[in-house]
Amino acid sequence: MDKNIKILQINIQSIRPTDKREELEFFLNTEDIKIAYLQEIWLKEGESFRMRGYTLVSKRRAEGYGGVRILIKDGLDFEPLNIRRFLPLETIAVKITNLDQPLIVISVYAPPDTSITKQVENKLTEFFETVETISEEMIVAGDFNAHHAMWDESRRE
Repeated sequence: MDKNIKILQINIQSIRPTDKREELEFFLNTEDIKIAYLQEIWLKEGESFRMRGYTLVSKRRAEGYGGVRILIKDGLDFEPLNIRRFLPLETIAVKITNLDQPLIVISVYAPPDTSITKQVENKLTEFFETVETISEEMIVAGDFNAHHAMWDESRRE
């Protein structure tokens, strides 16, 4: 993998506000981010936005919450990948093809609903067991709504 590639991962918790889009665009360009993973984009089907200098690949929810997106800097060639659905996880994947080596990038969002915690845990396990069989370079990033006793119990990270 290209050692100089900068990647951003963020739970944006709605990309709808114009000021958030402007702040994100400023950061992406200032820091020369090549790939950005976004979760909780909160866009409904039919809603969209553009990010100057980037191609956007998304999966949205009909009601407008959740959703995942990958932003790919212009100049990087990619192909969308079809990965099996792991409901309730939201996932999207692309393969960047013009780096030193091809790179698969996968954005994941696990909803925080505690009533489905065991289901989410099982699907995350199944998801990682599936992707670990892929022999290409890969970066999986996202908001897994995970928690651990070492972290503040009142927060999910």
